[in-house]
Amino acid sequence: MPKRTERFNDFKYGVVNAIEPSDIPKEAVYKSQNLYYRENRWRKVPGLGQLNTSSMGAFNVRGLGKVHDLVSGKKLMMAACGTNVYKLVDGITPTSVYSQLIEDDIEFLEYPPYIYFGSQKNLWRRYDMGATTQPVGGNKGTAADAPRKFSKIIFNDYSGRFFGIGDPDNPDYLNWSAHIDNEGIEKWPDGNTQIIPSRFGDVPLHADLYEGRITIFNKNSMSSGSVSGVPESWSFQSEKTQTGYIAPRTIKRFGNFFFGLTPDFEVYQWPLDKFVTKGRVKFNINPYKAKFACAEIVEERYYDICFESGEAVSSDKYHWWRYDILGDRWYGPHTQRNVTSMLYDKDDRLLYCGGADNFQGLVLPMQGLNIHTTPMKCHLQSGFANQGDIQYDKRYQMLRVRAKQEGSLAGQGQLEAIVNVDQLSGHPIEQRILLEDPANQNTSETSMVKDSVIKCGHIHEEYGRGSSVQVEFKHEIMNGSLELAEWEVDYYARTKKENRGV
Repeated sequence: MPKRTERFNDFKYGVVNAIEPSDIPKEAVYKSQNLYYRENRWRKVPGLGQLNTSSMGAFNVRGLGKVHDLVSGKKLMMAACGTNVYKLVDGITPTSVYSQLIEDDIEFLEYPPYIYFGSQKNLWRRYDMGATTQPVGGNKGTAADAPRKFSKIIFNDYSGRFFGIGDPDNPDYLNWSAHIDNEGIEKWPDGNTQIIPSRFGDVPLHADLYEGRITIFNKNSMSSGSVSGVPESWSFQSEKTQTGYIAPRTIKRFGNFFFGLTPDFEVYQWPLDKFVTKGRVKFNINPYKAKFACAEIVEERYYDICFESGEAVSSDKYHWWRYDILGDRWYGPHTQRNVTSMLYDKDDRLLYCGGADNFQGLVLPMQGLNIHTTPMKCHLQSGFANQGDIQYDKRYQMLRVRAKQEGSLAGQGQLEAIVNVDQLSGHPIEQRILLEDPANQNTSETSMVKDSVIKCGHIHEEYGRGSSVQVEFKHEIMNGSLELAEWEVDYYARTKKENRGV
């Protein structure tokens, strides 16, 4: 029979790993480690650099914030690491401004000219970009009407008050402060409380304000209320939802809806009432550490979420997934990205990450081609494609890929291509493909890489026989970029399966 070719070039479904690789459509891939599909090409996800010139200590960075001086235009990045809160002088040099923290997930709240920080284990304090911090509230923060050890405080400019949740003594309360014209965050009267309805014993974990309406997120439920205006004639009610959120740092607003990680380890979009992972993407997450997962909205397009994985590994314990909100596609799991906190800086349009494990004590900007000082490990893995034909066995003959790469790997090709045939999946065919043009053969500039290079790899007769084929690409080069546009597989139809054994 004549040679046929199947082309793979439209990956509109991104990663689909919740079903078997043999069942996913060819417009999807099973894995895209450190790669995502943008502008019709698979590209490397931005890497991780290093912001601070020296480590803040052998502790996970468990909180990030930023404060602005509106008069001078000065800006400072803040980080909580171990028992200290640091300011990063000139954006790079960590200097401690407070050294008596109880290690915890620290929340920051900017209310110019101050930035506040605290947690359920630490009284809230105020920092004014000077040398030290000050307690918030009377009697050095211990007065009866001082702010409690809230897990989170937010400011509502529609009512001129601060709202707090997570008081360890009253975990089901929503509290609010006095008006900003009457001491504001410094005073929290006893009567300024609202009991938040509980479902199956859950309590508020996160709160967000949007146009004068506050939304409270519990593990199994959600509540909201209108908190506009100075008179406290506010109303609260339970919201219609299928679930709640388990990890407060994954709850992020995009426009007029929210994303967050549910107790079943799905990502739920509310109030659109949509599970954007279910049936498509399955997270390998450590159930005992799921509540510490973090996320951020990046570039007004991507929902990036990171959590400790359930894999029994000694390093690279964290998995990072990227959701393209506009394209409705997932990419991951990305590895080497061990972080416990995130902050998207709209000044620089850059995501900053608080390091964990091998990155303890570091603030890592999401940029560049490497993971800190090591090459990024990229791995793209397709499903098993049967060319829409389960009647015939095939003889797979050739893999053809169109790609672009910059950067060199001495002595061998930069891109490793692997072909797996279903009936011989234990015998992968591996080849390295050189994606750079030989010197003096580029008509524009000598030794420069073209927009794309087409290369072929032969599939050996012995291992090319089967009914479906899977293609993988691996790339690990320091300072090397990679773009994969498409690939093709040549094959011959051989014998009908129903003739076997006859």
